[in-house]
Amino acid sequence: MIHYVPASLDNLTRVVEYVLDSSNRHEMKMIVASANAWCQHAVTKDRLTTDAIVQLIKYEHTLYTAYEDTWVDEWIDVRRRIIDNVGTDLVDCS
Repeated sequence: MIHYVPASLDNLTRVVEYVLDSSNRHEMKMIVASANAWCQHAVTKDRLTTDAIVQLIKYEHTLYTAYEDTWVDEWIDVRRRIIDNVGTDLVDCS
């Protein structure tokens, strides 16, 4: 069972009508149950951390592809500005 209702700008009105149609209530409840199960698996501290690292690695690869090695020098300047403006005393918000 999917955990979302697929829609696009092309079919959004038709999908909303389908979702709100009371004759589809059971199917919508099953989608909600599936979404809840997916969230319990996918939205964990470990999974979110892993996903964030994967995205950062992809971002780094994209930077090297687009800018070769020049982005490293530019990032040093950006990092310095961030530290100057924000500082390094960030704390965990949990």
